[in-house]
Amino acid sequence: MIEERRVRRSERRGEALCFQLEASAKRAGADFMLLASSDGLLVACSDEHREASEEVAARLAALDLDPSSSGELWSFGREVVACAFEHDGESFILGASGSRPSSQSELSETLRGVVRILS
Repeated sequence: MIEERRVRRSERRGEALCFQLEASAKRAGADFMLLASSDGLLVACSDEHREASEEVAARLAALDLDPSSSGELWSFGREVVACAFEHDGESFILGASGSRPSSQSELSETLRGVVRILS
């Protein structure tokens, strides 16, 4: 029997993405995680850091990351780590911010969950 890891679930895509990002941020020790369009529009974020997430999303979009790249930038005195990816012909950016940078493996694990929800 497979044990269910998810504590909170939702049939609504936006809410499910927020739950995924909240759980991933907690596991990674990040202050917040976000999903943005390649244009810098916030799609979902992990919790009460919506204003900070919107600004980071816009700044990440300005880096013009391609889906095979990863980038870092400083914002609000915090480290921000991000990766760009494509899904169903649309480009997205997944980012994490906090006092300790998230690793690429943590972002990759979160990315799998995000893609599952978007599918």
